Amino acid sequence: MSKVLKVWNATESAVIGSLLIVALGISLFDMFARIIAPKWVTGFSEELVVYIVVWALFIAVSKLTYENGHVRADLVVQMLPQTGRRIAEILSCLIGLTFGAIMLYFSYLAAIEAWEYGDLSASALRMPLWMFYMCLPAGFLLVVLRYLIKLWLLCFKFTPALLERRESEH
Repeated sequence: MSKVLKVWNATESAVIGSLLIVALGISLFDMFARIIAPKWVTGFSEELVVYIVVWALFIAVSKLTYENGHVRADLVVQMLPQTGRRIAEILSCLIGLTFGAIMLYFSYLAAIEAWEYGDLSASALRMPLWMFYMCLPAGFLLVVLRYLIKLWLLCFKFTPALLERRESEH
């Protein structure tokens, strides 16, 4: 399991980094094109950058789930004994899993609807919106998988380290 998680984390980091580098490259190209050669300005680079950054963001949500990096009010929980903290973490996982599964379902429906209706962006890009909307179910699928793994580890392979915030290996 440890090797799989390391590969998963490294892949997510590489994908997120690559997406952000591409977004930066598009932004820089458009910025310099406006100054040097205005005829090269695409007219849709801002929209494309937003789509790419939002995809990176929803992939990063999975990494935050793994690292226990989500915003959480745990002042009282940290004062509990280890068993209480474990129970609180299991409850937190169940809530996160439920929320993630609901969001996965409804965001999938939204993306499929955009596919079926052939929704396109209003800009010159005319990008099919299902490609943008799919970042939600993709991100929430990763989150659901992370919570399932975390829940399984908390219930069947518990170590106190599972209750701590993990630092990224990269």
